[in-house]
Amino acid sequence: MVEAVDSLNIIDLLLRFSVFYGILKSLKSRDLKNLKASKLKWLASHRCKHGNLFISHPTCYETETYIEDKVLFFDIETTAHEGFYWGRGWETNIIETIRYGKILSFAAKWKGGHGFSKGWLDYKRHNERNLVKEIWSLFDEADFIVAHNGKQFDVRWCNTKFTQYRLGIPSPYKVIDTKSESKKYLYLPSHSLNNIADYFDLGAKMEHEGFSLWKKCIAGNKEAWRKMKKYNLQDVLLLEKVYDRLQPFRQKSYIR
Repeated sequence: MVEAVDSLNIIDLLLRFSVFYGILKSLKSRDLKNLKASKLKWLASHRCKHGNLFISHPTCYETETYIEDKVLFFDIETTAHEGFYWGRGWETNIIETIRYGKILSFAAKWKGGHGFSKGWLDYKRHNERNLVKEIWSLFDEADFIVAHNGKQFDVRWCNTKFTQYRLGIPSPYKVIDTKSESKKYLYLPSHSLNNIADYFDLGAKMEHEGFSLWKKCIAGNKEAWRKMKKYNLQDVLLLEKVYDRLQPFRQKSYIR
């Protein structure tokens, strides 16, 4: 009798596994390969807007974000590349690059959390490597990274620095670029972060003195650093507001 029960349990487990495996196969192979064990457990225990477990509705997981996902709002400020050039100031034919740009500061905010910003002065020896390592840890933890023009600028800059310092590639994440979304769905005079925010009365970027602020930070001026970090953080706070305003266009039901 015991053997019969054990056999039934084994058959039941096999059936459950075969169904589970069949559902997993319906996920895109690139997504399945990148899913962590914790994410698979989450898929099997949470329901989508249709009332089904995500594990049986993989397309909902692929096209929508939820509170349980770790969404990171992110922005960087960088220094300029330095080089020699002949002729007039507006000519950009650089003869030789003598110093490549660095990440000067970054600002970040988890959805539902508090924003913060950091720069060289927050690390021992004003070391860019330590700053980049902290950015790497944030990327590694995130499911979604939200940045304005992030696909063309912020994320590529960070990837370049991850490679420079041999940190490897963070765990998989998806990038939500609010500038790309604005261009795709909206007709606006400008798709800059400041102009989108101004159009929808969401606030504005912090005003600053111009490039001289960057030069003062590089020189170690503490007051300039205070302004830079505040400016950087304001961009992230504004970014979240723009992200929320564009949220309806991310719903699967929207006809593109």
